Amino acid sequence: MWTGGSKGHGHSAISLGGGRIRTIDFKVAGRTGETDLGWVERAWGLRYEGWTEDIGGVRVPWLAPGSVRAIAANPNRVAVGDVVIVVTAAAPLLGRNKPGGNKTGADLNPGRTFKVTAVKDGWATDGKSWYSTDYLWPRLRPNPANKADIKENDTVRVTAKSGLRARRFPGGPISTDKNGRPVVRDRGWKFTVKKPPVSGWVTGGSNWYSSEHLERI
Repeated sequence: MWTGGSKGHGHSAISLGGGRIRTIDFKVAGRTGETDLGWVERAWGLRYEGWTEDIGGVRVPWLAPGSVRAIAANPNRVAVGDVVIVVTAAAPLLGRNKPGGNKTGADLNPGRTFKVTAVKDGWATDGKSWYSTDYLWPRLRPNPANKADIKENDTVRVTAKSGLRARRFPGGPISTDKNGRPVVRDRGWKFTVKKPPVSGWVTGGSNWYSSEHLERI
């Protein structure tokens, strides 16, 4: 669900799992299409508020805790021992007391990480609360070495011949544009590093890039 808009009505869409949704007015008014969860924010500027188990106050039966639809798809193949990143668009990922169970209040904001100690029915736990793997991404390993010793405020450029893919979080999923296409920076593209590197990943503000394919200038 999203809030905002020119008339303040917000927006709602159906989750397909794996960070994908099916929504009306996708690119063309009146047309329904499939896209990523962040498209509504990027295209319309609405604020993502999270997901709900009811519509207009009416509980959707297959979202009830313990029902068959409470089994997550685990689209990113999260496994025990993985360090995972929360990849919700804006709202926190809800923690639950068991797979598909009740809320615990231990919610995790986008970009937070934890080490998976168990996986069951597509839900992963840090040993305290359970989280849907539909919104978890195993952090890429190994981390970039940052051999160029890139630091905050450095100006850098892309060295990869085929371009460098932008990522939403350090070691996280690939960023996409408003049309759902991967964001790829061409060789020679320059930017100023806005924050200290995180595990070999650097950012120019909104996206993160592997330091292995960057050089200081």
